[in-house]
Amino acid sequence: MKPPLIVAVALAAVACAGWWWARTRIAPPAEWQGYAEADFVKIGPTQQGLLTSVFVARGVKVAAGAPLFEQDDTADLAAVDQAARQLAQAEAQLANLQASGKQTEIEQAEANLAEAQATLVRTQADLQRNEPLVRLRAVSIQDLDQLRVSLG
Repeated sequence: MKPPLIVAVALAAVACAGWWWARTRIAPPAEWQGYAEADFVKIGPTQQGLLTSVFVARGVKVAAGAPLFEQDDTADLAAVDQAARQLAQAEAQLANLQASGKQTEIEQAEANLAEAQATLVRTQADLQRNEPLVRLRAVSIQDLDQLRVSLG
């Protein structure tokens, strides 16, 4: 074989190998340079207390209105129970005073009952006023739940 023919065959082989390599190689992944912007949001309870359950993890996307955590409501339930017992005591005292006929004691018991009823009316009004505000996020769901519990 003549040297120019060998060179031509070698160049053809290199060209075919280059063409095959270019068609079959895997392209590297695209890389972009720049910055990502995000809003950093810190979320926590509005009142102090022990968290009993956490429903989300760091970095997880959360749907609007989804609960994030639960708090221990023992103190709140105890306060509601205490208010219910005070109301029952005031009603019993009123019944006792009405039976005995002492005018000043009757007036005091009626005042206690009126105060308990006013608290009930105020709590109901607060609940009705705050229910639409939850959708606007002007009032927390926890505050609304506490009003519902207060009504019993």
